[in-house]
Amino acid sequence: MNIQEKQKRLKDALEKNIKQENMGIAIAITGSWGVGKTYFWNEFLKDVTHKELQDKKNFYYEASRVSYKSIFDCRKYAYISLFGIENLSELKNAICTKLTLNPYAKSDISKWEFSQIVKSTVGQFRDLKVSQYGIIASAKILESLLFLQVKDAIICFDDFERISNKLDIKDVMGLANQLKLEKNCQIILILDEDKAESENKKKYVEYKEKLIDDTIIINSVEPLIRENAKDIEEKLIALMIAFADGLEIHNFRFFLKVIKLYREFRNQLPSEVAYSTKEVILTRIIQGYLISDYGSVFGIDWKGFTIEKAIEILDNNDDLDNIADKIYLDLLIVGKFNLKIGLNKRII
Repeated sequence: MNIQEKQKRLKDALEKNIKQENMGIAIAITGSWGVGKTYFWNEFLKDVTHKELQDKKNFYYEASRVSYKSIFDCRKYAYISLFGIENLSELKNAICTKLTLNPYAKSDISKWEFSQIVKSTVGQFRDLKVSQYGIIASAKILESLLFLQVKDAIICFDDFERISNKLDIKDVMGLANQLKLEKNCQIILILDEDKAESENKKKYVEYKEKLIDDTIIINSVEPLIRENAKDIEEKLIALMIAFADGLEIHNFRFFLKVIKLYREFRNQLPSEVAYSTKEVILTRIIQGYLISDYGSVFGIDWKGFTIEKAIEILDNNDDLDNIADKIYLDLLIVGKFNLKIGLNKRII
């Protein structure tokens, strides 16, 4: 399933739930660290919202525009990073203070700004108590009142891997379930299911079946590479994507470094440069960062990128069952990258 198919699956699930059902839905967006899960979600929400806004603009009659039932552009939304939140009260407060109109469709900016001022004030003074005529009022009461208004909203929880050991993941999952069942909220959980610490992982697995209705797995950095390499030739972009898929390195932070250094080299060269030269430069950069970031993991170093090493590997290892040997042959000695040769064929 490609990215477009995953976006459609997510859109269909959310639309059906918001239109037809009386209680919410919970969808997990999972994948390895750095693969672009948050990017996928943000781009999805932006695209579907802008599509609805454009559809409204295209109506000829005002009555059609008014009667058009939006799904995303009028939905309340909160993005919550779990990083730095230490208890359930703080989590609820974060939801209250960050719940706004859809950030990609703020049709009433002044109303949104006023709402944010009120909620931010509550957030800043949540522990402040004011005494007058013997009555003690706490901002926490206002916080509780605000939380009562949390309903019919899309709420995204991110950074599960960086959750504080003071915040029990069971509380997070329980609150998410409450918002789903009692508040008709659409819950998005962004996480690497394999990255969580053992105890939290056990708790997540335990509550997953009770909470999660669907899972979208992100397993390619291709969209992120394309988005951040628009000024780079398509052949070179395809080279990076082939490298990521062939060696299963789906950490976009790795490719950000590659793209940045390639641009620095490219800016030092004349405007007209042979493609073969650019290919060699990019491949050498990939080799360098691969050795720097994954050398100890894969057991590779610069000594392996030689013709002699390639011949030795092919003569002694027909099956290519050693990951380091595969890497040496995939990132070919002359600075060219060719998965067809590396994994499936012998060099003659």
